[in-house]
Amino acid sequence: MPTVVSSSSLTLTTSEQTVGAQQTTAGTYVLDIDLINAAAGDVIELYIYKTVLTSAGTERLMDKITFANAQGDPVMSTVPVPIVTGQTVTFKLKQPTGTGRSVPYTIMTL
Repeated sequence: MPTVVSSSSLTLTTSEQTVGAQQTTAGTYVLDIDLINAAAGDVIELYIYKTVLTSAGTERLMDKITFANAQGDPVMSTVPVPIVTGQTVTFKLKQPTGTGRSVPYTIMTL
């Protein structure tokens, strides 16, 4: 049964911002974002960072997804990201182009 870890909204800037907080508890995490406020000319980037046990605790980019303009289907869920004890996952958002938009989000474990 999914459990909500964090749920709020984030006003985007041109710098990467952490969504919620870095997740450090073993589990499988999914981020839902609602891009209903995106408009023509906006570019929004989602980054997923994860540690690998052999990378000495350094988070590395796992995935980057770019959204441009208004979204016909504004709700997006990331792929499930499993972590074990000693690993972390961090979701980040950035808006390099356009007016800073408010993006509601929910981080959950499966």
